[in-house]
Amino acid sequence: MEDQQEVEKLIKYAFRDQTLLRRALIHASADAISKEEKALAKRLSWLGDSVINLVVAHRLFEILPSATKGALHEARKHLTKNKTLGGTAAEMGLEPLLLKGESLKKDPVARDRYRMLATAFESLIGAVYVDGELPMARMIVLRALEEEFRTLLSP
Repeated sequence: MEDQQEVEKLIKYAFRDQTLLRRALIHASADAISKEEKALAKRLSWLGDSVINLVVAHRLFEILPSATKGALHEARKHLTKNKTLGGTAAEMGLEPLLLKGESLKKDPVARDRYRMLATAFESLIGAVYVDGELPMARMIVLRALEEEFRTLLSP
């Protein structure tokens, strides 16, 4: 519960349904979590991936009015790749708040860290979308990726 409150502070959003937040923090390696709970976490990640892509695409469309379709695609691909999203999640401090299995805790490089954190970020955004709808999810995505957008626009 304490970790969940910490996540809410990080993203500046209070969940109405705490179950959604708990599910968003589940990593596939978590030992004491049922297959059903892990499957629901994966569904949140799938949904969050789509929400992030929509939010990023819309923002790029707004801030790059003369960009070609190809340029918009490349910019979105950069902003939504595992390395970018995983790095953003790491900077937010999300990693220690995830429900992970002992094997991953003992050997943190056993898996692709960026992929793990990107998936966690996607799950979190999916949970926010279900709990608070698109405006809340949009605000969190744009705030989290603010520096990446700024870098993209720098000459």
